[in-house]
Amino acid sequence: MAVTYLDVRRPPHEFVDFIQADATDMPIEDESFDAVSSTCVLCHAGLGRYGDPLVEDGDLRMMKEISRVLKPGGLAALTFGPVAEIEEFVRVGTFHRVYTMNEALRMAEEACLRVLEVKVYQSGNGWFDHVPHSNNMTLHYLSMLLIK
Repeated sequence: MAVTYLDVRRPPHEFVDFIQADATDMPIEDESFDAVSSTCVLCHAGLGRYGDPLVEDGDLRMMKEISRVLKPGGLAALTFGPVAEIEEFVRVGTFHRVYTMNEALRMAEEACLRVLEVKVYQSGNGWFDHVPHSNNMTLHYLSMLLIK
């Protein structure tokens, strides 16, 4: 099984297949991968915090790029990062975005990815099918299994 690692920064360890690029504009041919995974990158994409270019809708562009490089029927396992029971999506400077469940579902649909499963992780309490009520929104992480 071949694994390709893509990041805007050079990783501390060598990878056989490494592409140094921005996830909002991947230099990869359409329908190249059977699966894609990303852990807590969407919430940072396009904010410039890690040397990536400023792209206002970087998270949505990244999701559309993931969809583009996936083969039909390909899977994407994506962790959005912080999610909270709030009225609307929030951007915290160049640090990260905080999502609502509805915003994440809308983004997946706009990227032409169908949701197979949604889970929310709350530190110390495990996995939930919904956003658990809490005053500390940084302890919730939204993960989705999507299919093209």
